[in-house]
Amino acid sequence: MSKLPTKLPVLVIFILLIILTPRQATYIADDFSQTQIVSGNTLLAPSMPVLLFTSYGSLIGDNMVDLLDCMWEKESSRGKNMIGDLGLAIGHYQIHISKHPEVSEWCAMDYECSKSWTARQIKEGNGGWWTTYKICLKVN
Repeated sequence: MSKLPTKLPVLVIFILLIILTPRQATYIADDFSQTQIVSGNTLLAPSMPVLLFTSYGSLIGDNMVDLLDCMWEKESSRGKNMIGDLGLAIGHYQIHISKHPEVSEWCAMDYECSKSWTARQIKEGNGGWWTTYKICLKVN
């Protein structure tokens, strides 16, 4: 009798885990002033148009997650310094909410909401709004 190679069952289990593991989804809304986040999923106001991205990596190569993480570290020290630019910029990604009325103070201070808004702005070509954007592009 022939024996199955001992690594084959492990490989099969590994492949099944990859296939069956749910992918994290990020929901991005057009109007961030009314966005509500619920743990595990994002709940948006009913009338809001939504864009769904299966990963940040699909927005700009494979480095979007690293880019956002680098920007978060440099903008707010991972949420430790939530007010910058002499009080003009607030939140995890230091958003100037006076220049962006579509972003509520709540959204700027909420990690997931501000990360989604920042990712969208980068996707739309507005990464230059953050001084850390080009620095983090070079790091990644």
